[in-house]
Amino acid sequence: MGYRPFQAPRAERTSLLDRWQREPDKAELALRLEWSALMFNPRSRLFGKLSARTLMIRNGLRGLVTDVENRIAHEPWAVYDVRRAHVATLLDKDGPNAPGNWDPHRKTRTSPRDVRVLTTGSAADTTGWLWQQGGREEGEHGVLRLWKRRAEGLPYPSREHFWVAGPLVAVPKEGPQFAAAWHNARENERLHPRSVGEQLPLPLGAVAGVPRLIADGPSTL
Repeated sequence: MGYRPFQAPRAERTSLLDRWQREPDKAELALRLEWSALMFNPRSRLFGKLSARTLMIRNGLRGLVTDVENRIAHEPWAVYDVRRAHVATLLDKDGPNAPGNWDPHRKTRTSPRDVRVLTTGSAADTTGWLWQQGGREEGEHGVLRLWKRRAEGLPYPSREHFWVAGPLVAVPKEGPQFAAAWHNARENERLHPRSVGEQLPLPLGAVAGVPRLIADGPSTL
């Protein structure tokens, strides 16, 4: 079986830490996997509520963490435009995917997303620009994110939208079923207006200092 640190249960973490001590390249891979996951989903620590970063620091691997983060900081970076739709489960699994059959309290395990690269550059360039637009650091990793729309609270389906800066590790991609899921979430907001956590975005072309490729981008709100 391949190396899958995110699948290690609590009982196997001691052996995983031993392996990280012996094979620092595997520890670095775990940190990079976690960094990438948190960029696109702030709820994606490697071990649920516990991050790989914290696990390493608590167990004598702070130096390794610092070295990896320094390397990441000197690699090419990007600002990503990320939209995700949370899909409501169906009250009648054989019924239509329509408002009357959406369970407002439960979502499916899969949330389709759309990822666009807004601009690229150094870590200093991309984070500096996103700071100017109002981005804020989140969590122990200091992921810089600008929320456009939060999907907090019920009912489902719901949607979220943010810009985030991080290593250039992803290609633009619209996930399967994203368009339909985004449409349903927007329709649900029309049926159940709410303002919880919502932060309306600025018009892209009106943002001071915005790169042209962002201003001309196809992101549909």
